[in-house]
Amino acid sequence: MESILARALEYTLKYWLKSFSRDQFKWQGRTVQLSNLDMNGDALHASLGLPPALNVSTAKVGKFEIIVSNSSA
Repeated sequence: MESILARALEYTLKYWLKSFSRDQFKWQGRTVQLSNLDMNGDALHASLGLPPALNVSTAKVGKFEIIVSNSSA
C-alpha cells in the first residue's frame, strides 16, 4: 500500500514542482518529508484555486511534511 501511495504522491509532486529528485523525498512510517522544493507557480496557482488577478511567479518551500492517515483497506 505504501508503494502505491508513494508513486501517486511522486506523480503529483512532479506536476507541482519545477524539478524533483528522490533525495528530496523521505518516507518514514506514515510521514512523508520533502525538502528544498521549487514549486511551479502555474500549477500551484491552479491547484489552490487562486483568483486570476493573483499571479504566482515563484514559490519555494524549505521543508514540507505530509502525514498519511491509516487505511482500513
